[in-house]
Amino acid sequence: MKRAFLLMLACLVCAGLFAGGQQGSTSSGGLTTIKVWGNNRQLPLSGRTLALADWYSGSLNSRLWDKFVEEVAKRGVKLEMTLVMPDQMEVAFQTLLASGQFNNYDWVSPINFTNAKSRYNLVNQKMLQPLDTVIDRYSDGTARDYFAKNPAGQRIKKINTLTDGHMYWLSQTDAFYYKNPSNIRGEALGGSIRLDWLRRLNLPTPTTLDQLFDTFKAFQDRDANMNGLKDEVALINVSEEQFAMAFAGFFGIGNGNLAYIVGDKVLSGWYSERVRDYITYLQRLYNAGLLKITEDGSEMPANKVAFYNAYFQDTWNDLSIVVPAGQPNAYLAPLVI
Repeated sequence: MKRAFLLMLACLVCAGLFAGGQQGSTSSGGLTTIKVWGNNRQLPLSGRTLALADWYSGSLNSRLWDKFVEEVAKRGVKLEMTLVMPDQMEVAFQTLLASGQFNNYDWVSPINFTNAKSRYNLVNQKMLQPLDTVIDRYSDGTARDYFAKNPAGQRIKKINTLTDGHMYWLSQTDAFYYKNPSNIRGEALGGSIRLDWLRRLNLPTPTTLDQLFDTFKAFQDRDANMNGLKDEVALINVSEEQFAMAFAGFFGIGNGNLAYIVGDKVLSGWYSERVRDYITYLQRLYNAGLLKITEDGSEMPANKVAFYNAYFQDTWNDLSIVVPAGQPNAYLAPLVI
């Protein structure tokens, strides 16, 4: 039940929404209607495919969705949603812009189908709601004070402010550290290990790089996914514009983009004295058949994933892993080495 609720929230809240033109209208019930154009995200759960539109239309009865609608209504909001199939998103989004219907929505997703020039045009046309005005109007004071008074917040705001004096989106601007928790800012991006497999095989959580290697090997040797094959692998995607993808954090060389900001300096993991150790370790895993460095989309449904890079608060990656009937649900637990 809890996992289905988390899936629902993942579909709705984490779709990369950004503000469109209007500010909502009040319905007859006294609620402010927020018009949303977004992704009809679909994810597997226990052998079924669930879609956000099924809950929204009422074709799939769900006490969880009813509870979500109830909680939103308590905050004075009603959602009116236009949901598009994932494989139609790019064409539908471009059509939305070309038809002039973009401004009919309060929130539109995703921005990934526009280039920087198109986004600046939307800004110049005043089609996007500035993020700083939203913070000034609706913040309880925490976000407002962060960007106004906190040195890190002031720096982030300066980096993301356009020539019109407003910021419209926030980019990743800070590094992630393991050794000094006081330096952790922004997203907690890192590697997560299959806790359900550790429990099934009665293995301890690894705390060193050697232990991690041995754990991955044990997953294969002892057939953690119970399919008779040695196909359990740690999964990273080095084709993206990323430097680290989980393992680099274990070497203290950051985790995230090719370059990142610490204080007043722009740094890169490539200049770390430990980058050679990092690459050597990845090669060790790869040569042993324990690491797959590109995703083809089959790993999650086939229950082959032993380790995955994600935001630590994510839960929908677990739901994308299809386990055989009778086996415990997949559980990706954050791992710090």
